Amino acid sequence: MAMEAEAAGLAMQSRAVGVVGGGQQSLHNSVDEALLLKSKAEQVLFELNGRCIYLVGMMGSGKSTVGKILAEVLGYSYFDSDSLVEQAGGMPSVAQIFKVHSEAFFRDNESSVLRGLSSMQRLVVATGGGDVIRPVNWYWNCSDLVTILFIVSCFHLWMNNSSVL
Repeated sequence: MAMEAEAAGLAMQSRAVGVVGGGQQSLHNSVDEALLLKSKAEQVLFELNGRCIYLVGMMGSGKSTVGKILAEVLGYSYFDSDSLVEQAGGMPSVAQIFKVHSEAFFRDNESSVLRGLSSMQRLVVATGGGDVIRPVNWYWNCSDLVTILFIVSCFHLWMNNSSVL
């Protein structure tokens, strides 16, 4: 139970890490938030027992930024599931996979990548924004793993990446 509370604290502290915006003050806040995230990660390291961390949330919510910080502090490997699908499909981007093949093709490969990662330990995985569309992906993300859900407002996304909306 303590680990779940600490993981929730990690998620709450991590939502704004890496946010680009209002100049020097924003940079200062981002550095403070990154240091806080590192401190929280160090607190839960022992309780993780090598379990993987899957970061789930909308595109632009900070999964990649937080994932890289967590992996560094925890001594875990970091993976971006979209990048792995792009590599497996031999395509430079998710958009290209959708265009050349289809969304269904992408989702099939995404599920395959997540299934492969689920058998490993000591990973931090930033999942794609649509990862949660398929129930089977929840199985791969949640079988003896720690999943951190990013809940970010549309306003936050718009302020930090207006091309998302």
